[in-house]
Amino acid sequence: MTTYQLSGEGYVIRDGVTKVPITESAAFPNLNPEYLAYTAWLAAGGVPLPAIAGPAVVPASVTMRQARLALLAAGKLQLVESAIAALPAPPQTAARIEWDYSNEVLRHNGFVAMIGPSIGLDAAALDAIFIAAEKL
Repeated sequence: MTTYQLSGEGYVIRDGVTKVPITESAAFPNLNPEYLAYTAWLAAGGVPLPAIAGPAVVPASVTMRQARLALLAAGKLQLVESAIAALPAPPQTAARIEWDYSNEVLRHNGFVAMIGPSIGLDAAALDAIFIAAEKL
């Protein structure tokens, strides 16, 4: 019995092996025999298996608004202020400028690496904050 699984990338996978392109348009009809077999299978009542979600990609940057909202949702926003205040000068001044005046937050910025552990976020938790922030 033939099975098809969605990929989420413009093709389906037939029987766990063959990639079948499923894109077409009125100007460029897909005449691939594998695609025609897939559409016939769908017309006969076939239902493809859902796509398997890949690992989440950590964004290189998010806006400051997104970062602050993600930190708020995680219950960490208020901790940032006290973490900055606890830094010695001049790193405190640099961190204050980053926090107060940046338009975006870079995941691999020294500020993020310095403040993250101070508010209880290890590398994996920081990644999760950035992934959540990107969706806001």
